[in-house]
Amino acid sequence: YEIYNGAVILMGSILETFFTGWWGDIKREDYFRDPVSFEFVHGKEQRIDLTFRDAIDNVLKRLKITKRDKKIREKIENIRAMRDEIHTRVYLKHGTKMTKSICESALKDLEEIIRLRYRNFQMDSFMEMIAIE
Repeated sequence: YEIYNGAVILMGSILETFFTGWWGDIKREDYFRDPVSFEFVHGKEQRIDLTFRDAIDNVLKRLKITKRDKKIREKIENIRAMRDEIHTRVYLKHGTKMTKSICESALKDLEEIIRLRYRNFQMDSFMEMIAIE
């Protein structure tokens, strides 16, 4: 089970990096170097901290994927929630175990999400990298 938990953590990290990088490209900001930006709100400079949730919401809003477009939002949320579920504190409390079928489903979802930006993206090499057979 540990390899599946590791795979879910990796997928969640890829998802976070994907949306953070995408939003940074849109805003022309390097959120990996500095996850903080400053914007003028009502004439005053205000600090804006980019969160994972903000990056997702901002990119989906830019793509005009609304809350009514539940399918893709659910896939994003499922991967994010799975990663959070095996966070050390939660894992120790609930003992959540990931399975091969859960990982395979999440990988298909991640591939579809990545294709929002990179239309020809193929997950095959990624699956080989994390050794899901």
